Order: sequence, then C-alpha cells, then structure tokens
Amino acid sequence: MPGFILHLTSAKMLLNQLPDHPHFPYMIASENDFMTGSLLPDATANKNRTHFRNLLYAFCKGQRQRQNFISRVRSSGAEIAQ
Repeated sequence: MPGFILHLTSAKMLLNQLPDHPHFPYMIASENDFMTGSLLPDATANKNRTHFRNLLYAFCKGQRQRQNFISRVRSSGAEIAQ
C-alpha cells in the first residue's frame, strides 16, 4: 500500500487544523519540512519502531483469518495436520 500518500494526506490535514488550535505550542516554520518529516516513518524497514499500531487488534485479526482459513479447508473435506 502506498503509505506515503497516507502520511502526506494526514500531514496536510493536520496543517489545515493547526492554525485554529490554540494549544499547539509550536509554529510550523516550513510547510515543506513538515511534509518531509511526515514521510520519515516510512524511511525504515522496521515499521514497528516508527508506527503506532494496535498489537491486540493485529493479533485478533490474525487469529480470525487463521480460523476462517481452517474452516474453509475443513469444509472442502481436506485434513489439517495439527
């Protein structure tokens, strides 16, 4: 998935909101620097260190997919080794 599009879109949306937010403590001096900085999380191979993820959701989703796969295999009449 083209993650850079999501990062740039969210950065642009945030930039549009910040001028109206009274509690944001910093001025954005350079929009280009801010947009470039939004891409940095994808500049690494280890996304677990640079992205916020709900690990419980990912685990449960993986378990659900595994169970769906097993159900489909069993319904086809195939045997599954445990």
